[in-house]
Amino acid sequence: MGKSHRLTKEHRENLVAFIDGELEQETLRDLQKTLTENPVAQHEIDVLKKTWGLLDYLDRPDASEDVIGNTLTEIQVYQTKSEKFAMPAWWNQVRQGFVYFSSVAGILFAVTVGYLTATQWIPSPTDEIAKDLPVI
Repeated sequence: MGKSHRLTKEHRENLVAFIDGELEQETLRDLQKTLTENPVAQHEIDVLKKTWGLLDYLDRPDASEDVIGNTLTEIQVYQTKSEKFAMPAWWNQVRQGFVYFSSVAGILFAVTVGYLTATQWIPSPTDEIAKDLPVI
């Protein structure tokens, strides 16, 4: 048996899903292996389970009917607005095509500017010699 250590960050992120039984099989096996081999990690999960269980003893405030009604109304209004302004499925293809076209156009523009800069706007040493050739 190796040295006992605390749970890793990845294991900690999965603890609530582990307690609720919502982990995928591979992640579940990995976490169970860690818990069986490591008493410190086992203690951490036991403390979390006890803490999670204590939440049932807290008072749960009851919401008034007005609050429930207003909340449900707001949700319905939000869903209606979302459905009203939802983009059609074909719009994603148009947008992706535009992004592709813009990327290609940007690259071509950059290549053209680079080529013109290198060939037309920056004088080469041979151009200087050719300019002085009639004098020589």
